[in-house]
Amino acid sequence: MPMPIFPAFQKDEAFLTEIRNTATAADCFACWRLGHGGFLIKWAGKHLLLVASSSLEELPLDPNQLDFLDVVVANSPTPDILKPILMANPKTKLLIPEANRVFFAEQIGCDPAFPIGIDAGQSRDIQGFKFWAMPAAHEADGLCRLGYVVQFGGFCIYYSGDTLLYDGMAELLRPYGVDVAFLPIYGRHSKRGVDDNLDYAEAVGLGKAIGVQYVIPYYCDMDEIDSADVRIFEGEAKKIETGHKMLKNGEGVRFVV
Repeated sequence: MPMPIFPAFQKDEAFLTEIRNTATAADCFACWRLGHGGFLIKWAGKHLLLVASSSLEELPLDPNQLDFLDVVVANSPTPDILKPILMANPKTKLLIPEANRVFFAEQIGCDPAFPIGIDAGQSRDIQGFKFWAMPAAHEADGLCRLGYVVQFGGFCIYYSGDTLLYDGMAELLRPYGVDVAFLPIYGRHSKRGVDDNLDYAEAVGLGKAIGVQYVIPYYCDMDEIDSADVRIFEGEAKKIETGHKMLKNGEGVRFVV
């Protein structure tokens, strides 16, 4: 029996209307949570979609309604999500791990030359966003996974994707001056084969160690069987005084320099 899904904060036309009506400029950006682990960034009128593995389950809208995307970042192909998104955005730029290029092309039916590839340690400038690919300690499905530091305007964010904590991770990230870190908090106690990731304490500890203003968690607050409990995360964050913000599915927040 399917487990109950916690209702989206907002969805469909209400969600799209908020995105359209949220003003952003060079000195501010907005982000919305999409499903288990996707985030939409709006900055200076541009839209960036960040996707961790197949983490756009239970979107607050049909993927083909996301027809305004400038850049999509994905670690692994999810045909039922990425195909309609790419069809709705024929001019969008798709950033992927270079090691996954052939598999991506096969799964989503695109020209292998279409995606922009990147390896850990490399950077790419795309549509005003600068991406640095960070190693991720996760290869359970045989695909290369990466995290991404993204700089735009006066902001710097880190989207870890699926990863465990690894030696030297904080030291690698600290020089970038990350303002907001999007981190999974599901940990290592999967009930249905979900990939192992950072747990509550590791996520807030990493945020504290790299000096972020906010940690925004994901893989949480979605259903009753394979989502982390944001109340435990909040307790851990308060314990070590790490700035944090919880977003429900479809909920957004705006940041200003």
